[in-house]
Amino acid sequence: MINTDCPTVDITTKLQEVIELVDQLKLENYRLNVQNLKMTNIIKRASRYLLGLDYDVKET
Repeated sequence: MINTDCPTVDITTKLQEVIELVDQLKLENYRLNVQNLKMTNIIKRASRYLLGLDYDVKET
C-alpha cells in the first residue's frame, strides 16, 4: 500500500536550491583561495626580507 500522507516534494525546486548552495560554496572557495594566495605572498616576501634577499620591501 502506498503511503499518501507524505508531503510531495518538488524536485525542480530542491535541485535549484542545491545548485544555489553549490554556487555559494564555489564563490566562498574562490574567495578563500584568493585570500590564501595573498597571505602566501605576504609570508614569502616577509621571509625574503628577513633573510636579506629582498630589498624592495619598504619598512613602515
